[in-house]
Amino acid sequence: TQLLNVFHRLERQTGFQFNFHESVVEGKQVSLDAKNTPLSTVLTQIAEQTGLSFRRVNNNISVSDQFAPQEEAVQ
Repeated sequence: TQLLNVFHRLERQTGFQFNFHESVVEGKQVSLDAKNTPLSTVLTQIAEQTGLSFRRVNNNISVSDQFAPQEEAVQ
């Protein structure tokens, strides 16, 4: 399944908004069986298959390449 389609489905089902640059998800495919599965588990499965990372802030989930520089957390 195309990753972009998975994110759109998850947005409809969970109310979370996924934020990403098109090039990060472009052409990525995943194989999921996610019925009655917690969102955290689904995101872990996607990360394992794609090398992407996720960061949740309120109802937004930022998607990025794990190898991209991460911003320092402000405490």
